[in-house]
Amino acid sequence: MSSPVRPAVIGILGGIAAGKSTVAEFLRARGCKILDADQIVQDFLEQPTVIDELVARLGKEILSRDGGISRQALAGQVFRHKDLLEALEGILHPKVRAELFAGLRRLLGEPSVAAVVLDVPLLLEKSPLRAACDYFIFVDCPAETRKERARTLRGLSAQELEQREAHQMPPEEKRKVADLVVHNDGEPSKLTRQLERWLERIGGFQNLPRRALPLPEQP
Repeated sequence: MSSPVRPAVIGILGGIAAGKSTVAEFLRARGCKILDADQIVQDFLEQPTVIDELVARLGKEILSRDGGISRQALAGQVFRHKDLLEALEGILHPKVRAELFAGLRRLLGEPSVAAVVLDVPLLLEKSPLRAACDYFIFVDCPAETRKERARTLRGLSAQELEQREAHQMPPEEKRKVADLVVHNDGEPSKLTRQLERWLERIGGFQNLPRRALPLPEQP
């Protein structure tokens, strides 16, 4: 008897506030497992040893009143100063990458998993996990809509959004890589219908291609 086919790996692409997490939640509800880099970052930011390391490099200005890391203050520091951003990435990226690789290796060994979804900022720009993806979904959303969502949902000013996007590949470049483009420029139900039609058309996650390179032994 042949071994079961491993789960497909889906990478979600899009600009800031495009709706990548909404797509991830749709996929989660249909049996996929999500590897969420932002949640992993948050978990590390709550560890005392990581807090001490960040304060030693970036200063006490990044602390909240309760002594934890203020992500708003942290972002305010690093997205204005390239050297501080590089310092932050040097501290956090190896930890997050190792966690993502460990999670992906584990989930690829579980045939019951419908697919593994990578919700990872800078997936194309900096992550070696790009090579692990079999399929990319790009969430298309007009810049003005993203700007408004970033302001209302995340409290980001237009300047803050611009500072963050300056460190990312332009959305139109990400779109070129995608196997599927979905549009998130209206009600969430519109996005859901597109994803439902796509899933019906491909006949299930098991029919997605398996084209990724083998994972390296070390991230």
